[in-house]
Amino acid sequence: MDNINDMKSLKHQMKKKLCLICRFKSNFFNWCNKCKLKHFQFNYGEFPSENNEIDNFLKDIYCKIEKSKELIEWIPYNELEKITFIDEESSKLYYASWSNGYICDWNENKLNWSRKIKENQVLLKNFENLEDLFKQNVSFFK
Repeated sequence: MDNINDMKSLKHQMKKKLCLICRFKSNFFNWCNKCKLKHFQFNYGEFPSENNEIDNFLKDIYCKIEKSKELIEWIPYNELEKITFIDEESSKLYYASWSNGYICDWNENKLNWSRKIKENQVLLKNFENLEDLFKQNVSFFK
């Protein structure tokens, strides 16, 4: 019973943060960018990576997505387990387990993302600096 009340409370809290127009739209993809950013901050905090360049990139993507599968999500390091180095010559690659589950769809009843909960294997790449990250991956994200 508490879980249902918590869900209603979270939905109510989120709905109060939305502009008057978006309060009547249950689909995230129809919200204005300002309300999408409020939702981002509600779920992840204002600066989830603690790096302005990365956080601005994540917020920009969050406002532009038209489908849930386009979402790029910041995964805090403390949510990763069983981090294993992969011996590659040219890159620093790692495997890890992520138990939080990936976002699979928008739930209009909760005004939040639905997750497929299972232990996911994710691939991690260590970049020496942010320029390398954005140079190598900017075309992938556009």
